Amino acid sequence: MSVTNKPADNDLRNKVYERVCSAIGQEPDVGISPRQIEAARQRLQGPVWGLRLTAVFNLFLSLTGFCVLGFLLWYGFLSEPDAELSVRRYHSYLDTLIGLSIMSPLAVLFGIFQWFASSRVRKLKDFWTGMAGFITAVIPVHPGWIVGLPTGCWGLAAMGNESVFRVFEADSQDLTGKPLKNAG
Repeated sequence: MSVTNKPADNDLRNKVYERVCSAIGQEPDVGISPRQIEAARQRLQGPVWGLRLTAVFNLFLSLTGFCVLGFLLWYGFLSEPDAELSVRRYHSYLDTLIGLSIMSPLAVLFGIFQWFASSRVRKLKDFWTGMAGFITAVIPVHPGWIVGLPTGCWGLAAMGNESVFRVFEADSQDLTGKPLKNAG
């Protein structure tokens, strides 16, 4: 279903929404109108794609880190028949090996979580998962941090908007206004 920004389409959606609510005997205004939902989607569209870019960047660079790690291990041990020279070479690469062996798996975990969080925010589900995804983008412990810092700040600012929060909050309630049992 394509979403357009024409006012006539939004008015038509509101009228259809009101008719459906009146047909089932429900009050048409349960707090969030389709226009507010669409505004929240528009506000979060840029940060969601930025978070996805950060996730792809993390996954790609972690794959590159694993390749460099494998090459350094191969070059340090297997390419040199002399054991003493091999150990000396290994000690010269030790800082790089430790850094890559910690950062690469961490970048994979961050990338997977950031992709998951961006998909939840895109669907306007799980406010706190989205917040955690944007916070992980800001933390400088993964290679996608260069892209993630502005994206995370932008996403946190967008998620902190009161109208966006109300849309997420309305998703965690049923039509009667009662919280769902497993709302998250």
